[in-house]
Amino acid sequence: MLTKSLTLGVALGLAAPALAGSETIAADDAASQVATYASITEATDDTIVTIKYILRTEGGFGGESMEFELECAGLMIAEDGLILCSHTMLEGGGGGRSAPSNIEILFGDAAEGVEAEVIAKDTELDLTWLRITEPAEEGYAFVDFEDAGDTDPGTPIFAVRRGADFFGRTLAVEQGVISAVATEPRELAITNNNFLILPGTPVFDSKARLVGINILQQPTAEEMTPASRIALQVMGSTILPADKIRGATKRALAVEAMDNEEDE
Repeated sequence: MLTKSLTLGVALGLAAPALAGSETIAADDAASQVATYASITEATDDTIVTIKYILRTEGGFGGESMEFELECAGLMIAEDGLILCSHTMLEGGGGGRSAPSNIEILFGDAAEGVEAEVIAKDTELDLTWLRITEPAEEGYAFVDFEDAGDTDPGTPIFAVRRGADFFGRTLAVEQGVISAVATEPRELAITNNNFLILPGTPVFDSKARLVGINILQQPTAEEMTPASRIALQVMGSTILPADKIRGATKRALAVEAMDNEEDE
């Protein structure tokens, strides 16, 4: 019995330091995560804007014309006031033709914004580009596509969104992980299935580098099958990688340049 008691005592004695070490590791992990969240919000605060606008829908809801005052997320992607957002979020559904007007860009928790206009859109990629009509002379903070994060499966990712006016438009960070990279219908990073964020939400890595933007990607009614419907229900968000956005933005700017030449 004495031997057993000593053995138990030694076992308990050995277990106590191990438990303390585990608590230290857990505390270090928590402190590291707090620091990561803080660095991401600090790095992205000035680049994530709110787009406020009027959406007018023609021919929807029984053929009537309707107007809605709406807001969606935008991301500043150039010093001169170029902004990117989700086409779906900006123009909505409504069952008819719709177009945004009276577009304002709000920075931080500002109640009033500056005017902007749509310069190009890509419905297949679910992207719309806007430009501030009278940009500030000092320019704007923006996300750099050249210093992009990786989309390798297993990579921790952080979505950053701005809350509603009721909550002071504070930034919120949500953490997920890239679970796969799809090649059809295009290259997309697929997240874990409980990481569900609105289209247009930017996603960063732990170093605050842009990984990509969540876009709406779904089969057309003709392409939809029972199997694809089930797959969509269990899939996470679909992230368009930063390098693909960079290429699409170059094409959008080329369209803007051609439109400006035609107007001259």
